[in-house]
Amino acid sequence: MVDDLESGRLHRILTEWQGPDREAFAIWPTGRLLSVRAKCLRDFMQAYIGKMPVLQGQVPVCSEA
Repeated sequence: MVDDLESGRLHRILTEWQGPDREAFAIWPTGRLLSVRAKCLRDFMQAYIGKMPVLQGQVPVCSEA
């Protein structure tokens, strides 16, 4: 979707509208240390979401086709 917006193949039609902010949670049982796999997943999710502006509420401005 981001590539389509940036290339102009997809256009935003309600440019002033933005949905509500939402939070994402990763939850593990209490009283346990995170396993290596869980830490790996947490770190991956953090890095992936951090690199994707669209997942942080920023929608790219499309270029004119």
